[in-house]
Amino acid sequence: MKKILMIFTLFLITGALVIGQTVQISGTVTSSEDGLALPGVNVTVKGTTIGAITDASGRYTLSAPTSAQALTFSFIGYRTIEVPIAGKTRIDAVLQQDVFNVEEVLVVAYGTQQKRDITGSVASVKGDDIKAPVQSFDQALQGKATGVAITLPNGVLNNPPVIRIRGFNSISGSSYPLIVVDGVPIATGNWGGTATTNALADINPADIASMDILKDASATALYGSRAANGVILITTKRGSGARTKVTYDGYVGMTEPYHLFQMMNAEQYVEHKNKAWANAGSATRISIVNDSNGDPISTKWADYVYRKGLQHNHTLSFSGSTPSTSYFLSVGYSNQEGMIRKNNFERKNARLNLEHKLNKYITLGSNIGYTNGYTTSPVTGSSFATAGAARLAFVLPPNLSPYKNDGSGNYNIEGSAIGRMGQPFPALGYYNPVAILNLNKFTTETDRLLANFNASLEPIKGLVLKTAFGMDNLTSEQTYFQSPVTGDGFGSNGAAGASNEKFRRWTWTNTLNYNLTLLEKFNLGLLGGVEEQRSKDTWWSGDKTNVADPFFTVYQGT
Repeated sequence: MKKILMIFTLFLITGALVIGQTVQISGTVTSSEDGLALPGVNVTVKGTTIGAITDASGRYTLSAPTSAQALTFSFIGYRTIEVPIAGKTRIDAVLQQDVFNVEEVLVVAYGTQQKRDITGSVASVKGDDIKAPVQSFDQALQGKATGVAITLPNGVLNNPPVIRIRGFNSISGSSYPLIVVDGVPIATGNWGGTATTNALADINPADIASMDILKDASATALYGSRAANGVILITTKRGSGARTKVTYDGYVGMTEPYHLFQMMNAEQYVEHKNKAWANAGSATRISIVNDSNGDPISTKWADYVYRKGLQHNHTLSFSGSTPSTSYFLSVGYSNQEGMIRKNNFERKNARLNLEHKLNKYITLGSNIGYTNGYTTSPVTGSSFATAGAARLAFVLPPNLSPYKNDGSGNYNIEGSAIGRMGQPFPALGYYNPVAILNLNKFTTETDRLLANFNASLEPIKGLVLKTAFGMDNLTSEQTYFQSPVTGDGFGSNGAAGASNEKFRRWTWTNTLNYNLTLLEKFNLGLLGGVEEQRSKDTWWSGDKTNVADPFFTVYQGT
């Protein structure tokens, strides 16, 4: 009996030792993207609370029960994987980034959905697909999505393009689509005067992660009547990866007019003009005029109006994440010279996107972008406008000069028009483009704050309660100065003015999202908001002999 009892006791002790036995497992976790070690990765024994976190070198060590079957590796911004233990004491893991894939997941008003679940017409464009030396993302959108047409009305810098989704959708109203950035509907169109300003240029193309274009009537169910012309949903970049990723995006280039008209020189012009007058029975004849050095004047006016403009753009971004926080910070600077002289565009911008998980239930997020834009632009004109510098390059006689030929260096002007330099021309109504480009000035400066703040609660997996508050605060200041010496300001004895416009849009959304299965979703969104737009204009005019210009240095010449 004693032997039986002893054997039974030894059996229980041996079983307890086997059950309580553990094995030490260690290894290293790296990223599949660059092979670098990942610190802060959660390593747990599947089915237990036993775990460890990788150190700065990506290494971990834990004690697992001998009965454990697998280890689970999880990290924000990366796909969670399971690796079988299978008696091994060293287990290395390689994690793949879980990048937002616009081919599979689409942004739809209040949240995201799988592409296969959407019945409406939606086109998706990745941020990498619009990487091009352009002023704004809309210029690079042409040809990237079916049914979306982008047209640039002219070559003036920062001029708003014409965007049409599936053609014209209104007879008398606007056919411009609704633009939404990170859930905030934004102002669009021209926010300048003569110095046109494209509101969409306030968004740095390098900050865009993806764009989804809603093209059919189903968009109105999400955004109301404003979506009748389609909706372009823009999602800016987010941070991912355990290490801080520093990225530089930039370009340097030149812009110039393409295939300018080849105009007659002075000798050819004088010959043909005199033949035309002779054929018309007129005794009027013109001749070639010499400059102050005695050389014949033969002006190529296009050289005084057009130019090769330098353009350069730079964006520096920092992104990354920890187990609870992801961040994306970018700063950018763009400076572009247009193909017409005195046409320049400068943009300074910064963006900060943060997402922080307070605990397993509550997540806070913010997307904040600030942009300062400054545009200068002359009157380029259209059709038969006498002030349009672009047209003056092709209508002025080449035997006239922009400056007088007496060696004084003064502009060749007669009142508001160009001087005839003793030639028997009829009264010329065209301006001297060099004078109006140098003396007049038109500017637009904008300051814009685009922000979104949100909080989401997930009490149980799949049930998400989210509230978000967004704002679009845009201020535009436009100034102009028309010299009394010549041009448009001559008749009014000079003029100057300034106008200020303020646009404010506040938006808030409350969303209940519950995923019934992978294929069924229920999404209830409540959207509200208010808009406010104010403007203030001031102007000034004075005697051309005593100009008190409050904005610019007054030209002190004749």
